[in-house]
Amino acid sequence: MEGRFQNGLLPRIGLCIVAAVLVVIAVEVVVRLAFAESLRLSIAEMIKRKAVAQALLASEASEATQQLCRDHPFFGHTMRAQMDASPLGWQIETDRNGFRNQNDFDIRDTPGDVIVIGLFGGSAAFGWGIDGNEGTLASHLEKQFNSIASPGTKYRVVNLAIPGWHYPQQFYLISRIIQHLDGIITFDGFNEIMVPVGNTLAYKQLLPPDFPSGLFYLPNFQKQRPEQTLAMYGLLEFDRSYEPDSLLAKLGLYNLWRSRQARSKRNQALKTIQLGSQLTKTNAPTEESIFRKDILLYDSIVEYGIAEHAKYSQMVDLIASEYGIPVLHVLQPFMYTDPKTRVDRKTVPKYARFVFANGHPSIHYMRLRNRFKELAQRSKSKKSVQYLDLSDALAGKEANWIDLIHPSSVGNRLAAKKIHSFVESSGIEFKLQVHPD
Repeated sequence: MEGRFQNGLLPRIGLCIVAAVLVVIAVEVVVRLAFAESLRLSIAEMIKRKAVAQALLASEASEATQQLCRDHPFFGHTMRAQMDASPLGWQIETDRNGFRNQNDFDIRDTPGDVIVIGLFGGSAAFGWGIDGNEGTLASHLEKQFNSIASPGTKYRVVNLAIPGWHYPQQFYLISRIIQHLDGIITFDGFNEIMVPVGNTLAYKQLLPPDFPSGLFYLPNFQKQRPEQTLAMYGLLEFDRSYEPDSLLAKLGLYNLWRSRQARSKRNQALKTIQLGSQLTKTNAPTEESIFRKDILLYDSIVEYGIAEHAKYSQMVDLIASEYGIPVLHVLQPFMYTDPKTRVDRKTVPKYARFVFANGHPSIHYMRLRNRFKELAQRSKSKKSVQYLDLSDALAGKEANWIDLIHPSSVGNRLAAKKIHSFVESSGIEFKLQVHPD
């Protein structure tokens, strides 16, 4: 022992500890200088979420797990009205009817001198994964239309899309509010394939293919799945465990780490809650082997979805013509329209992988595109009805995508420019309408 003291072991250990402490202090100083304002905001947000978590954990489970969606007698589900999703780490705003517009917005109260265009669709049109309503397709379209509008003319593009919706829900909504619209833009395609396949093959409870998406519909009318409840519970426990008066909470380093961990956990919980339980071998009959065994069944459901897309497109055209309202049908962009492009499974959300179990995803989308082209040919003589295939519009750039089907804010801006350019050149005209009584 004396030899160790004589060799200076303890002094070296002491120096190492001092050096480590100095390094931590130096890093702490840098963090506080570099992230001063963001740390202040993060700490305030974590304290707020702690209170939210405590309140939700003391409430019934359904209140905690159904913060995002609500059941609806006509549409299956909408988002919650005037929703604040910030406790889940997602900056979105919904109006009094559950659509992604300003909190106080009501389509029945739009000024009479504003040209109102309704944007309809599923999660891509809604703006899935995008923070802030300003990054959505509806917002970018509104900016495009107003950027070159004549003096005295103002456009309002209303976001009337809901995650998980496909054409039946869109048609029902259009039918109910058409008297408040001056133009219609549909932006869809993916859900027209995914929802019929999912409803028919993915769940223990058989749903008709034209029902609302089972990912949202079933949890709203039955008990939440264990994965969803646990995801929410784990997130709330993590938020509640933050102690703002502890010694650790005095450190900038700890608060920086804590806020980033919380953001990651909230995003993961959000996906699980919103999209339903992740498909596994033990809880859902959606393995690829099943589809390989019954390819005819799978293909017939895909064909059904494509036929439904065509049917409801024409039904929208019919009711719009009665009101003299122009319609633009847009086939939404898709990352894998080229069969030569290798599918990166990481870009495919788990809930969607079963849809493409039978071959490359471009196979199904090509069939949908061909039917879409037929509809476009039929409507050539009508300026008030147009079809625009944007399947390939965002190809080639990763920055355009959040995943294989959801454009980023950058992708939405590009799509909005292409849509507006097509409107300008095609002869379709969105203008104030005099609606029949």
